[in-house]
Amino acid sequence: MFEIKESYKITIFQILKFCAVGVLNTLITNLSFAFIFYVVRINDKLSNVISYIVGLTNSFIFNKLWTFKSRKNFILEIIPFIIVFVIAYLAQFGFYYFLAHILKINEMIAFFAGNVVYTLLGFIGNKLFTFKL
Repeated sequence: MFEIKESYKITIFQILKFCAVGVLNTLITNLSFAFIFYVVRINDKLSNVISYIVGLTNSFIFNKLWTFKSRKNFILEIIPFIIVFVIAYLAQFGFYYFLAHILKINEMIAFFAGNVVYTLLGFIGNKLFTFKL
């Protein structure tokens, strides 16, 4: 049998936590959108923006405190977090666009593939840039 190095174990657990936070964020973002749009009755565009802010806030807090266990100053980490989000999102969108509109792959498959890119870049960027130890 082989033994996994402690640093690899930590990274594997961080990846699992990061994905769990992502699932929670998706749920929170979708529920926030539904509440703001259908109950509060704010237009769909503003509801979308607000719900993404709510989801990103949740993502920042859970990934900072739970996934990466960072205790650094909030201000020092929020800007890099937003930068990582923007880069990961743009890469996701570009990959999606390439697959769906250039290669003519089914939109849902392209969207899923783009989200894999988004998740990988988000994890790597946050581990090495935002919440580095």
